[in-house]
Amino acid sequence: DLNYLEENINLVLDEAEQAVSGPLQ
Repeated sequence: DLNYLEENINLVLDEAEQAVSGPLQ
């Protein structure tokens, strides 16, 4: 299902964004 795929991608992007913004601060 494309909806599931899109949700999964959004979750991964959110986690990656947090992982990147954490050490930078």
